[in-house]
Amino acid sequence: MAIKVMPVTGEQRDLLGAAIALGDRYTKRLGLLKPPAYLKYADEGGLLVALDGDELGAVLAIM
Repeated sequence: MAIKVMPVTGEQRDLLGAAIALGDRYTKRLGLLKPPAYLKYADEGGLLVALDGDELGAVLAIM
């Protein structure tokens, strides 16, 4: 399956929740980003995720 990179909006609660969970899982490597910050970046078009099918593999918050 091909990896797809796409923006996440604040209305896409499933993807937003998965992005937050992935970020929380790797806090020691990536640093802490609180859930309201994810929502802010999503609402501003600055949150991207990489999907392999239904599996989330990466999150990028553009500040």
